[in-house]
Amino acid sequence: MKISETIKSEISSDHEAGNDLRRILFENANRRRVTAVITAQDDGILAGMKAVRERAQALGLGIHKILKNGTQVQRGDIIAKITGSPEQIAQAEETLIGLAAKPSGIATAAHKAVELAGDRFVIVCGAWKKMPPQIKDTIREALSTGGAKPRIADKPFIYLDKNYVRIFGGISAALIAAQKASNRTKVIQLKGETKPIAQEAEEAALNGANIIMIDTGNPDDIDLVSKTLHQLRLRNKIKIAFAGNIKLSQIPYLQQKDIDILDIGREIIDAPLLDMKFDVIKVANPHPENSSPLELNLLEKTELYIENITLQNANLTQLAHVVAKVLELKSDAVMVTDVRNNTVTLDILRKTVTAEQIFGKQKQLLQHLAQLPGVIITPQTTIHSEGILGFIALDESTAKQVIERTRQITQQVQAKIAKRAIVYSTGHEIKHGIIQDTNTPMIIERLKQAGYQPVAGPVLNDDQNEIANTLYEAAQNGYGLIIITGGVGAEDKDQTIEAIQKITHQASTPYIIKYKKGTRRHHKDGVKIAVAKLEPTTIIALPGPNDEAKVGLETALSGIEKGYDFSQLAAEIAKSLKRVLKRKIHGS
Repeated sequence: MKISETIKSEISSDHEAGNDLRRILFENANRRRVTAVITAQDDGILAGMKAVRERAQALGLGIHKILKNGTQVQRGDIIAKITGSPEQIAQAEETLIGLAAKPSGIATAAHKAVELAGDRFVIVCGAWKKMPPQIKDTIREALSTGGAKPRIADKPFIYLDKNYVRIFGGISAALIAAQKASNRTKVIQLKGETKPIAQEAEEAALNGANIIMIDTGNPDDIDLVSKTLHQLRLRNKIKIAFAGNIKLSQIPYLQQKDIDILDIGREIIDAPLLDMKFDVIKVANPHPENSSPLELNLLEKTELYIENITLQNANLTQLAHVVAKVLELKSDAVMVTDVRNNTVTLDILRKTVTAEQIFGKQKQLLQHLAQLPGVIITPQTTIHSEGILGFIALDESTAKQVIERTRQITQQVQAKIAKRAIVYSTGHEIKHGIIQDTNTPMIIERLKQAGYQPVAGPVLNDDQNEIANTLYEAAQNGYGLIIITGGVGAEDKDQTIEAIQKITHQASTPYIIKYKKGTRRHHKDGVKIAVAKLEPTTIIALPGPNDEAKVGLETALSGIEKGYDFSQLAAEIAKSLKRVLKRKIHGS
């Protein structure tokens, strides 16, 4: 297969008029963060969800939730929850449901057939063979997800249909020819064309058939074939399959018949899609730098003490919920852990909070607690903590001043960290001097021009743990930008993407080219890039070829300057690299 064929579908959409129109429409809104959900409109079984996840990743979307194949959903269930820029969400709306709705409809119909059949006979659907080659794999997967079998036999088999019988001049001749494949199960299709169906079954049985497929749709033919096989004392050696425009509604009746396999075609393949809807549920504008929430790490000091409080048959769950509400936390984020000596101890079940949630909230919190039945607050009641939470006791005016000053200091520190960069290359050939590292010097020079203070890190081996540990340590050492080149390909030695995913869940890894897994040296199904966030550090993984690394770097620097989040940045880098690949292949 030519490389151009493998990436055609991946890169063609970049130049469609629709994409250009979206960019124009969202030009002044693309920094907004949009959250959307896909919701089931019917009950059913999900299929095609692997393709949904891959497409979401390729678009650079943040994935909060995508259910797996085989999940049983009810009307109203959320199937997927994603975030991205307006342009990304618009692309997702056009593509994601289409990848799952029809396969899920097939899986749902297959599941219904299997449930109706119980353990009486096996449900098979061979009609996928009549579908276009591009969707055969998708349909087979959907059938299997629903519990139906796409093949009439598990072992290798040869299927002698009516045309084989016609070509060889009869049932016996076709089966004799098939004896050359002695290790394969012999399946023969009978339609009563050469003689009455019972006589065809006898001829097939006596000439080595292992499975007799009665493809007439007439249930009476099952009785005739079964009787014949019993008379020949071969019923226990030969399976009976039945097909012919079977409806799901016929399954209960067919349970009374002597069959082992029921082949249902159009009723499953032509099943209606599992209806789904795509809804935007939240649009967040970017925070101005001087008003963004100031996030603080609690450093494991998560206990909050309310002293000189009297409780008389108070509901502790209500008390915890009130605290959570005032502190703008979810209700399950606060728990009462101890009550003694007029002191209530609460645990904040979060690693981080924002200053705005805590600072100066004592007065407001005590006012709300005083309204609860059985809770007595006096002028002597106070709240304190040993850590960040202790700032709850600040008076409101002082709290605002402290937040503003803390924000200024934090922004100064973050600005310095953001401009500290470290660059890594990977690979045996570079590490051992077999080929020259042209990427690191180029990236270092370009970063200096962009106002960064970059340093070169050591060349890393193609080892997932080494790469993961090195990147994590660099982030902990206060580098705001980490760029690594190489190791993003489809060979088994390429481990950079997996290493990044190992150290953070905030990673977007879109494809820039896709392959068929297992062909040539392709142990993976494509080449990806990665952009990840390990607060406050941005990690960017680019391909090894120098021209690709250069284009990826320029796109990254432009996106960072525009304030793109990690998923938007990944999507833009992937788009630019797909264009590079297209020019390489087509020479334009």
